[in-house]
Formats: sequence, structure tokens, C-alpha cells
Amino acid sequence: MVFKNPDILFALFALLIPTLIHLFQFRRYKTLWFSNVSALQNLKKQSRKSRELKKILVLISRLLALTALIFAFAEPEIPAQKNQDDNQLAIYLDNSLSMQIAHQNLNLLAIAKQDLLAHIPHQKTFTLYTNSSVYKELTSEKLEDVLEKIKPTEESLSPKSIYLKLQNNIDKNQGSISLIYMSDFLNIENPEDLKPPSKEISTYYYQPELNQIHNLSIEDAQLKPDNELEVKLHSNLNQAQGSLSLLSRNKLVGKLDVAFKNETEKKLTFKVTATDLENAELRLSQDQLAYDNTFYLHQNKKNKKRILAISEEKANFIQRIFKDTSAYNLNLKKPKQVELIDIQKADLIISNALSMIPTNLKSNLDQALANQQNLVIIPKDGQAAQQKYLNLRLNGFKLFESSIEQKQKITEIRFKHPLFENVFTEEIKNFDYPKTSKNYKITSSFHSVLAYANKSSFLAQRDNLFVFAADLDKTNSNFIQSPLIVPTLIQISNFNNQNQDLYYFSGAQNDVKFETQIAKDQTLKLKKDKHEYIPEQRNFGQSLVLNLASIQLEAGQYALMHTKDTIAQMSFNTARDESHFELENAEKISASLTENSLEEIFKSYNAAYNAIALWKWMLIFAVICFLAEILLIRFLK
Repeated sequence: MVFKNPDILFALFALLIPTLIHLFQFRRYKTLWFSNVSALQNLKKQSRKSRELKKILVLISRLLALTALIFAFAEPEIPAQKNQDDNQLAIYLDNSLSMQIAHQNLNLLAIAKQDLLAHIPHQKTFTLYTNSSVYKELTSEKLEDVLEKIKPTEESLSPKSIYLKLQNNIDKNQGSISLIYMSDFLNIENPEDLKPPSKEISTYYYQPELNQIHNLSIEDAQLKPDNELEVKLHSNLNQAQGSLSLLSRNKLVGKLDVAFKNETEKKLTFKVTATDLENAELRLSQDQLAYDNTFYLHQNKKNKKRILAISEEKANFIQRIFKDTSAYNLNLKKPKQVELIDIQKADLIISNALSMIPTNLKSNLDQALANQQNLVIIPKDGQAAQQKYLNLRLNGFKLFESSIEQKQKITEIRFKHPLFENVFTEEIKNFDYPKTSKNYKITSSFHSVLAYANKSSFLAQRDNLFVFAADLDKTNSNFIQSPLIVPTLIQISNFNNQNQDLYYFSGAQNDVKFETQIAKDQTLKLKKDKHEYIPEQRNFGQSLVLNLASIQLEAGQYALMHTKDTIAQMSFNTARDESHFELENAEKISASLTENSLEEIFKSYNAAYNAIALWKWMLIFAVICFLAEILLIRFLK
């Protein structure tokens, strides 16, 4: 215990005054004579003992009261365990989507806000971290206004990210940081990450009260053949029930019962028509977490893929692959017939075994690659063509290193290549291997898609350029008779050319291509109600590509606008990461790390970094002693 005003302790010498008064009897006694004093002598002895005891008790209570009063003015306190001057208080308030879980008519975020307002120390300056913002030099007076601004967000911070921010602060300002970590801890994959990385950071953990969580979520929806909409659902419990509705333009299309029986994943199917997915919405019956109960969909009109095949001879295999006129618009031309507009409008350009690629055509193909149009080069076999293809460069890259006159089998499919993603149900290892008699060696600057037995590439890709290593003519290869050619060319036509999806997750890495022409100084806007957003976009003349990762959008239906014209409708949903709870980890964290209440956390913090003032207790003790003295004088006989 230490004193703020130790000089006042000299007043303790004043305690000698009542002590001296007690020791020296200044009262004078008068003698009275009685005829028989034997009874009076016994009474005198007894009353004198009582008076002495009473005086001692009164003296003790008076001395204690005066001592406590002097101590109170000296302001005693128990020193802090740690130096507060070098310590900063930081509070992390988790405002991720899982904090919207309902509990006792409030959500967890609202409960955490109330507790923080009720127990934050007055006049204490601190920094408040959320998943989306940082508020510095806050006090309790400013806190209420700041908390009103904090809303649930799709963004999330891992414990490592939070500690990294704090460590950077320590490196700049020295000292130490006390962190109060306020979260539901439902999405912590590794509880060890919650432990402070250094001695300079001490962490207190707070978790709002949670009961058993029951949550169903809509994870995905895909349109399957035969006009079936397949919806994927998830439950955090393996026994759950609910209902799922499909609406189009706010009108009910269908409703299904949902029942999870010893499972956490389930798929349901709606039979739909062409118009059922216009401004559509999937809705689950309400549970504790609302954001993942709604899923927005919209199917835009599918555009035909425009295929330009440049060939000196008839290309029957190309006509066979792209014969579906409802999905493809095939334009088959000889080199001399090709015009610039043909190339500019094509989604896929196939150069099929040309004897040579003229300079003007090469220039147009370079421009097509710059515009992110897909280009396939099938080289021609023959002595005259070899030298031209060995010297050929497209988009600044050399295509071939050398020519090889050797029969080879095409034995390897790169299943992990983006071209074949979700194409094969399983990895095929034994199939009827196609072969070639002669081929070129593709340079190492390309990524292999199909390969020979010796690991060299038969089909390789770089950005939007796809190169075959051999002439596909029947005299040189039987690849065009192989079943492999159909998915290969179909997937190349779809590469970065997908029709707009039924939906997009907000903030996800999505490049979406739209066949529209606008001026270079104009932009497309996403509009919902009165709100407008301008995504990052690249204009390629005949088409425009939007980068949707550049903006965070609220879930809902959006119109893609050019001035006042609607180019397309787009549906955005919130990512479902926060719906997959790590319940076992949350229970372990709750049992081993978290405090019972925020009040206890601040008591622990104050005990560690604030001195405990005792002057109030001294005053209370002095008053008690004075009252005791009064009672002794009045009632003790």
C-alpha cells in the first residue's frame, strides 16, 4: 500500500492527545463519610472496573476513527500490477454476419454493444477495431455514437490479422496492448490462433451468451438439363426441418418441405419454365440467422457463341462440333474472305491448318488476343509450312521450337487445368489414345492441357491463345475421330466466354463478359433502387468485361445500365462462409478462455493496470468507528 499524500501522516502524532488524557486522571474526587462503608466498598470496586473498560473501548474506537480519517486524507492505494502509462487498451468487436444470430429478442451484436456501453471505464481512452473499420482515441462519451454506425458486414478478420495490426502498433509506439476480444467464436478454425503472439499483448475473451444454434442455409442453385433447378442446402444440425419456396417477381412458383435426417447437406429440385427464373428468389423458413435464408437468381437470355473458323479446306469436324444452331453461330471462311468485322465479332477464332498466316491476318489476330477473344491455332504439316510456323509469333510469344517426325500417342489429360474443370466425373487413365505421325514442339511459355506420353504438350494454352502441336488432318492424326475433341473445343469456346451466371457472390473474383458496344469514355452501372455502383470494367470494343471483385454489394437484384438502357439483370448473394460454424471449437474456447461477463473482464483489467484507491474505505471505517464510540458512551453502563 502506498500514499499519494504521505505528509499528512504526520498528523498521526495527534493521536497522543487522547492517549495522554486517558493515562492521566485529571478528575478530582471529593470524600464523603458514611457510618458503615462495607457495602459501598464492594460497589465502588465493581463500578470502577466497568468505567475503566468503557474508557478503554471508547479510546480504542476514537483512535481508530482518527487514524482512518488521517489515512483517508493521505489517499492510500494498492499499486497497479503493471505500468498503465505504457499500456494501450484495444477492443475488437466482431461484426461479422454470424453475430446476427438471434438470442432473447436481440442479436449477438446488439447484446455485445449493450454490454460494452454498460461497462466501459469512464475517461478511459481506447481503440475500437471491427472487421471493416478502426476507431482511434475513443472515450465512453463518444462510444454510443460510434456503435450506432457499426453494422453487420461480409468482411471478416482472422485472429492472426487482428494480432498483426496490434503488433504493428506496438512496433511504432512501443509499450504493450491489452486486447478485449468480443466475438461469438463460431468461425475459429484453430483455437490456438487466439493466443497472443507476444508478451506485449494480453488478451481477454468475451462471448455473448449462446444457446443451441439451429441454422439452415441456401448454399447454391444450378439449372440442370430438363429445366430442373437444383438447390443445395446446409444445416448445422443433422436433424432439422423447414420449408423452401421459389418466387419469381414476388409470385410463388413452388414450395418444398425440407427435412434433414442424419445429414447436414441436402439437395432439392424445382421444375421450372423459361420465365420462372426472372428476378427469382429462394426463401427458407426463418431460423436464428436470417441472412442466409434468401438466395437471389436471374436467368438472362443466352447469347449464341460466335465461332469463326478460318480454313483453306473443308473443316467437317468443326461443323460437326458446332452444329447446334440454337447455341452456336458458325462462320466458316477462307483466309482471303476474312474481314476485320468477322474477327471483331467472334467469341472463338479457329485457324485451321493454314499454309501460312498472312501479315494482315496475323495483325488482326494479335488485336483479337488483346481484346481477350479466344484463338485456336492448328498448324499445317508439310515442308513448305514448317518454316513459317517455326517463325510464327502471336501476342509477342513464339509458338513452336522445332518439328518432330515421330509417331506419338496422346496419353495425358490435365484434369486440373481450368479448361477441364467440372467436365469429367472422374479422372480417366485408360482410354483409346489418339496419335499423331508428325508434330511441332510447343514452347515452354505455354501451359500444357493435353500431353504426349513423353510429357511434351499436344495442346497448350497461354491466356486466350490455344495451340495444337500437330495438323489434325486424317493423314497425320486421328484426334478428330477421338471423343476427346468435342469437350476440348466446346470448353475452349466457353473459356472466359460463359453466359452470365444465375447469380454472383458479392466481392468474389468474377470477370463477366457482356456483348455490348459503348464509347471508351462511358461506363456501365449497377443499379438497385436509388443506389448506383460503378464496377471496374475493361472495354474491348465489341465487348466489355466487368470485374465484380472490386465492389461489395448488398444481396439483391441489380440492373446493369448504360445511360437509361438496361443491358442485363444480375443477382448478387452474400457468401455463406459465416454459416458454417465450428461449434466444437466455439465450445472449447468458451470453456477455457472466455470470462463470465464483460464486467469481470474490466475488473481484471483495472486490477492489472489501475491502482486500487482505498480512501473511500478509510472514510467508511472512520464513520463506523465514530458511531461505535457514540454507542459505547450512550449505552454501555
